[in-house]
Amino acid sequence: MKISASAVSPYSLDTGSDTIASTRIGNWYAAVTGRFGTAWDRILVYIKGGVGFSNIKSSEMDACTAAPCSAGRLTTTGSSDHPFWVAGVGVEYAFNNNWSVKGEYLMLGMFQKYAVCGPGAAAAAGSTFCGVHNIEGVHTFKLGVNYYFNPPARSYTKAPPIAAVYDDWRGLYVGANGSFGSSRTCFETLVPRRDKCIAATGGLAGGQVGYRWQSSWWVFGLEAQDDWANLSGSTVSKLFPGNSDRARIDGIGMFTGQVGYGWNSALVYIKGGAAVATVRYNTFVTATNMINGAATETRQGVAVGTGVEVGFAQNWSMALEYDRLFMGTRVMTLGVPAITPLIPFEGIHQDIDLATVRVNYRWGAPVVAKY
Repeated sequence: MKISASAVSPYSLDTGSDTIASTRIGNWYAAVTGRFGTAWDRILVYIKGGVGFSNIKSSEMDACTAAPCSAGRLTTTGSSDHPFWVAGVGVEYAFNNNWSVKGEYLMLGMFQKYAVCGPGAAAAAGSTFCGVHNIEGVHTFKLGVNYYFNPPARSYTKAPPIAAVYDDWRGLYVGANGSFGSSRTCFETLVPRRDKCIAATGGLAGGQVGYRWQSSWWVFGLEAQDDWANLSGSTVSKLFPGNSDRARIDGIGMFTGQVGYGWNSALVYIKGGAAVATVRYNTFVTATNMINGAATETRQGVAVGTGVEVGFAQNWSMALEYDRLFMGTRVMTLGVPAITPLIPFEGIHQDIDLATVRVNYRWGAPVVAKY
């Protein structure tokens, strides 16, 4: 695996000149994981978790033209090895006795913050030039092929008569869900200059209601979902030393359309639509926790996602789902009574990732016994 990224900061507070930062996450990574899933016929739906290890290489380059530097270029590089946790969901399909194909979403817990430092140049010789890098997790989507050595003969027998199988996904359904969420919230002044981004993580719980139509194997649906949320995080400001930024998401709602393909008791689908989130922001003095700016909003955005749903009993089904919420950038007024905010106007950019387990009950579900 190799993931590379670079960015240019047009306002370098230390040198008054452009700073170029780049990070490359490994030429490789290794992970040891365990899987837990449910299988029927040729399909396996599973969750997985474990530990991983990768090398991270970073560099910082600054065209130092302001005092105390003469015209010159400061550069520094660094490399370090990091362990991290791994969690994900996937679906695997066996197309013969030895071979299978799988699709998988993995979250790599590379939440790392570290400094890359090197010696100064020109008039700054003898000094130290540093850049801080902050990695806020890595999301990966994988397609793979597995070969099984000497597997037992696969009979792919049909489900016994007592097992309820969904050949028909039509009808009204309601359900409950639980999620792990991660949001990336970035404060920036109107100059603009972007401050550090906040990684807010936490849990969600709520419910959904929807209705589906079916034509042959194709399934179409509409769904409304509402969740209580507790995603919070904070970070020390790089633009205003001694101060910090905080973000908290208290609730998330979605109204989406679905398109899926169903076979036997499984449904694979994609979804998209509107999203809303109730969010609180504040800035505060790091040492005393005194708030010097605050705002609350209901933010609108766009939601996209994908999932796998499995019928496990008459009228009941379980789903694993991943959603990405693009909440855009909004200009907020941060104000606290009797306290003058450090930055009364801030542009705040936000994205949210959700990994969800859902259980649905559907009315009028035809049951087809498989012998």
